[in-house]
Amino acid sequence: MRLLPFYIVYCLAFCGWLGLSGCAKEYSYERQPVPLSPAPDSAVPAARLFRLGPCTSCNSNYGNTTPNSWSLQLEGSAVCGPFTRTVINPERNFFTFFGPTACTPDSGVIVEAAWSPLVFDRDLYQVSTQRAQFYYYDTISNAYVLLSRTSRLPFSLVIERYNRQTGEAKGYCSGFLFSGKGDTVEIKDFRFSILIP
Repeated sequence: MRLLPFYIVYCLAFCGWLGLSGCAKEYSYERQPVPLSPAPDSAVPAARLFRLGPCTSCNSNYGNTTPNSWSLQLEGSAVCGPFTRTVINPERNFFTFFGPTACTPDSGVIVEAAWSPLVFDRDLYQVSTQRAQFYYYDTISNAYVLLSRTSRLPFSLVIERYNRQTGEAKGYCSGFLFSGKGDTVEIKDFRFSILIP
């Protein structure tokens, strides 16, 4: 619960950022492979090897096959866990989902994504947004271990499939995160399955 004030501040900051970036044109691709354009090589600092604590409960399929779950694979380490909640706004174009790791409730993930003008009111396939935020937190040190800064480096969230009737959405995130020390960390394999109310 010590992270609740920080989460509220980040949500407010993210909503403010959305207001400022609302004029930017956002594209969504349905039923096609999603092209993710990498940043120019000169703009992306060298990513460093980053390891998270071992979690023997996790395997590479956890966030893809287990309902309402997530998994993050990094070089030589893997973490995963359940989602405790998914919240979507009344317009159905912005949602947040979060949950602890399977090995310890002291750490977990928070993911936020803005989709406007796209609305989650029908079945969707292969839709993406770069207006997403990712946080891997640790409540013991009361800090974010990894977080995205989309204004500085690319980070994308892709929904591969959303079933409106069941509310299930499966997808992945990829891009660059920053560690608590400011190092750049590239993630290619954050997979999730969520239930959108």
